[in-house]
Amino acid sequence: MICTSKIASGVGLLTLALIWTAPAGAQVVGPSSGTSIQPNPRTDPTDPEPPQPQAADAAATGLGDIVVTANRREQNLQDVGATVQALTGEDLAKAGINDVSRLEQLAPGIVFAKGGNDAKIALRGANSNSTFADNTSIVGVFVDGVYKPRASQQSRAFFDVSRLEVLRGPQGTLYGRNTLGGAINLYTNGPDLSKPGVSASVDTRYSRFNDFRTESVVNYGVSDEFGMRLAVLTESSDGWVKNLIGRNLGIADTLSLRGSLLAKPAPGVSFVLRVTHIRENGNPAGMFAINGACRTTTANGLTDPYGATIDCQNPRRGSGGTPRFDLIDGVAGLSNKDKRTVIRDYVHDDRLRETNLTLEGNADLGPVGLKSITSYTNYTSLLGNDSDYSSNPHGREWVEENNESFSQELQLESQWKGPLQATVGAYYSTDHLLFSYSSLRHTLDNLAARPNATSTNGVVLPVQTGTPLVSLANVINSASNNTQFIDSSYLGFFGEARLSLAHWLRLIGGARYNTETKRALNGNAPYVGAINPATPPDDPRVIFPYNDATATARSRVRAVFNNVTWRAGVEADLADDVLVYGTASTGFLSGVMNQNGTVTQPQKSRSFEAGLKSRFWDRRAELNLAIYDVRYSALATTFQIPNPANVGSFITLSSNGGILKARGVEVSGAVLPVDAWRISFGGSYIDATYGRFGINLPGGFQVINGAVPASRFIDLAGQRPPYTPKFTVSVATSYAFDLGFGTLTPQVQFRYSDSYFAHGGLPFDRSGFQPSFTQTDARLGFSPTDGNWSIEGFVENIEDEMLNQRTQTGGDGLQQANWGLPRNYGVRAKFSF
Repeated sequence: MICTSKIASGVGLLTLALIWTAPAGAQVVGPSSGTSIQPNPRTDPTDPEPPQPQAADAAATGLGDIVVTANRREQNLQDVGATVQALTGEDLAKAGINDVSRLEQLAPGIVFAKGGNDAKIALRGANSNSTFADNTSIVGVFVDGVYKPRASQQSRAFFDVSRLEVLRGPQGTLYGRNTLGGAINLYTNGPDLSKPGVSASVDTRYSRFNDFRTESVVNYGVSDEFGMRLAVLTESSDGWVKNLIGRNLGIADTLSLRGSLLAKPAPGVSFVLRVTHIRENGNPAGMFAINGACRTTTANGLTDPYGATIDCQNPRRGSGGTPRFDLIDGVAGLSNKDKRTVIRDYVHDDRLRETNLTLEGNADLGPVGLKSITSYTNYTSLLGNDSDYSSNPHGREWVEENNESFSQELQLESQWKGPLQATVGAYYSTDHLLFSYSSLRHTLDNLAARPNATSTNGVVLPVQTGTPLVSLANVINSASNNTQFIDSSYLGFFGEARLSLAHWLRLIGGARYNTETKRALNGNAPYVGAINPATPPDDPRVIFPYNDATATARSRVRAVFNNVTWRAGVEADLADDVLVYGTASTGFLSGVMNQNGTVTQPQKSRSFEAGLKSRFWDRRAELNLAIYDVRYSALATTFQIPNPANVGSFITLSSNGGILKARGVEVSGAVLPVDAWRISFGGSYIDATYGRFGINLPGGFQVINGAVPASRFIDLAGQRPPYTPKFTVSVATSYAFDLGFGTLTPQVQFRYSDSYFAHGGLPFDRSGFQPSFTQTDARLGFSPTDGNWSIEGFVENIEDEMLNQRTQTGGDGLQQANWGLPRNYGVRAKFSF
């Protein structure tokens, strides 16, 4: 494991080195601590003098410019030759976006599936269906430049936000591994030295389900060289999934803190130290799913992906004899009209903790600028679930994730005048992951109650239906555990250059060398506990303590993944506010260490993109257009094999399924008819199909077209991938009415999505079909002339659309389904002191 003292020593040496190398008269290069509004002229390094800034009021007469760091250097968003969407912290707050799972409201073409704590991002055809064990998201998420390796970390840190950037397409050159489909950069606010003394703000929101969320910030500008900032997030709620016999699901109980220090110890040198602690109790809406969905079967009840019969009963063992569960609203079945109502006897007190220390240093060394980002994170999560999805006290399951990570990145950015500009750097990281899945059936059920049925090729199989309990005595039906310890070390060297052939024409080229070594120890911890019928276990670590000497099914695996990614492009300024570009780029996602000792090959992507960025009508209108063609190879898929330690259950594994091709068009823009009225819009069209691609039939299905197959292989060639609607559109508009004593601002956001399938394994499975839908949010805000406070009322998802965010096939053929948030309404108030 990483020693904290070594980290502290390394940070200290880095600090001394930066101070020592800074020239006496160098200009201070501050951290990326906010979104700035800049005048528009595009700077050209061949110009003898940079253009002079325009007056602030001149820039305010049109659409403002946002400075982003998508290319690892500060640039006007409209000057970036790539598809990048940038949103300020206030943009996100006004849109009700408190984590990445609602970003699709403003970003057409992005779909966020959800499973427990995991955000499962889908973008340009590729998806993050599997984030289980060693699997990672296809879109890398970075907070203040630090990569978040676990999908369950990607929804955290969303408080006191400065800006968010969404980078579409492979980002393998400047960002490295695990950016197969893109990257998301989240930047938080650092200390503000422009405000001397103490200033503070409180941003609070109260909404449906007794959800109370408050962001409190205190900023202390000690001097021109030193400042401090403390941000605190608290959130509590009663939970939005109603449980008829116990605590609700989706309960929020969060306390998160971020303290930051900004110091300028010498001219041309600055440091930001951020210390973040995130504590979440409560529980997510479901560890794997909120509820079940109807499944397809043969006429005699055998589960079949092509079956013509729809079965909506709960098939889980131990769930039988509970008619209340199947008659929540008088209609039999899991998929009744209220999919957000459950009956669970077991609701786990979930626990998530993340502590992060990040030191960012910047130094102006004259011809080059040096940036260093050093980070250490300790992350733990323990989730639990009622595995029989019923009111019977039968089964429990848990997922434990612990990850300790360290990363160090160094960047050198050219600052000289001339036609050639460059960025080079190196990145090193280590991760120590523990992933453990445990399940326990602590009462006996009567499997003999299941009737038999015969397949069309004569095989007799039990019909998977819910079975009644034999007794509530102290008896174990079955218990199993799968544990992995995975150590990963990654090293990457990268560089990208920009050559101006003329004041209006630039060539871009870059490459990155990646090498990653993974070592996995796999094993199963035997059950050692004792069950008290009155107080069954609530913590798997008590009844499944891992001991390497007694573990079963042990295996040790080592794998090395080497890869070179690259990017090439051209940019041309057709006019002062018109940029056209073309790029080719590659990305990759590391291979997966499976729990049975097998290893997959890395997934790879290759993308071509051409685009236009333009502003016109005195900079009151903006239109951006991108067309792309992307090919994913060795794309991973998940499948299931029988679990020898627990008869009737399955182990989920990954394999390289094949090829996916996607091409599409993305449009975004804004119009400012008058200064008080803003209209923003976006749209996406994508044509995506599997090429040579196949999966193994999920273990919960018994037959294919009525017959027990000789091979469980299913060819998906020509099928559309899941989470990929053909068309998505978003429109947002607001108008600021000047009342003389304040401003009244109504705002409406609208989103349309074409239909798609949300079953991650079987993109044609009807249990995962999501019909086309619309979602509309409305807000009405008021702020007085002095601007020290504001208040707004809002309604989100006015249509009360119940989205099928993700379906997967579980044990006993249960189609586990996650449903989206219902209609929400409330009030938000902000005060500044």
